[in-house]
Amino acid sequence: MVNSSQKAAKLYLVNKVRLMTMILSLQFVVGMILNTMGQPDSSTKHSINVLWHYILILHIIIGISLLAIAAVIVVFSVKHYKQLTVPMALAAVFIVLAIIFGSLTANHFHAELMSFFMALCFLATISVYGIALGKIADY
Repeated sequence: MVNSSQKAAKLYLVNKVRLMTMILSLQFVVGMILNTMGQPDSSTKHSINVLWHYILILHIIIGISLLAIAAVIVVFSVKHYKQLTVPMALAAVFIVLAIIFGSLTANHFHAELMSFFMALCFLATISVYGIALGKIADY
């Protein structure tokens, strides 16, 4: 029999994981906008340059938020759903890797390849969270 505190914990985790998938999707779109625009150079109009930097700042803020929420999910999993700790930690690792690959992309270190790896990390993270949602439903 599931008590009300277990139901509340399950609902909390489901909501956090759903939130992560939505924010990951938003982050992916914002990143693709940046990637498509390309980093402006000194000959780019000032307004485009400013817009690109504002979008970049938004991208960074979303990334920090993703990292913070992923940490909350891992800690919550350790306390309430030990069997989900490994997948939730794996998702957090993929987020960290995406941030690393994103930084390398922004620094023009094999930008196309790093951007591809960053996208793979996003897909892996969303996949792990999707599988976790299914497992949460089983509890």
